[in-house]
Amino acid sequence: MDGCDICIYGDLCYTHIINRGACGGEEMYLHKTITAAFGLLCLLVITAPACAEDMPAPVPPPVQEEPQPPTPSPEPRPEPEAVPFAVTSPAFAEGGQIPVEYTCNGDDISPPLAWSGSPSATQVFVLVCDDPDAPAGTWTHWMVFDIPADTYELAQGASGALPAGAKHGLNSWKEAGYGGPCPPSGPAHHYRFTVYALDAPLGLTEGASRKEVEKAMEGRILSQTLLTGLFAR
Repeated sequence: MDGCDICIYGDLCYTHIINRGACGGEEMYLHKTITAAFGLLCLLVITAPACAEDMPAPVPPPVQEEPQPPTPSPEPRPEPEAVPFAVTSPAFAEGGQIPVEYTCNGDDISPPLAWSGSPSATQVFVLVCDDPDAPAGTWTHWMVFDIPADTYELAQGASGALPAGAKHGLNSWKEAGYGGPCPPSGPAHHYRFTVYALDAPLGLTEGASRKEVEKAMEGRILSQTLLTGLFAR
């Protein structure tokens, strides 16, 4: 053919414009090139799905959590303030005048006393009333030991009826009981009512001397407190 020839190779059809005869050597070269390209294209089409299956699935980016405000710490509860160990009397204040009824000029009965704030380990109390201003030296007016730990007061006149378990020691008159203030004429004397908290009973008998009581108290005192009253004649 002298014009445009149509050459057919197998299933592939194409039109090639030539000026040198029909379906010559150049047509055969073009056929091989197109056949190779077509084969590569088919290979890509066949293998693409398999390659896609082998590829790992895309990993989503991590979710950024919004920062949470810190939880406020609870405020610590304040510790309760410890109550100091103290002894008081409704009859007179610290440094005040002792009413005459509690002295040798009156009824000579023991005054009411109360105490609080003792250590938790307290087992017994000891009470000593003395006069450091006496002419002959410190004079013991009243001494009670082994007062039970659950006793926190002695009523007026309690020297005649002590709590169960409590015992009298000897005063400076050599008596087991209370002897009220009885100073000589002159300036007021100081009368000290001292309460001791002990970690164990003394185990002494009624009528123990002050020296015996003080010896037995050694190493057992947890705390002590003092109330001072004045009296003059």
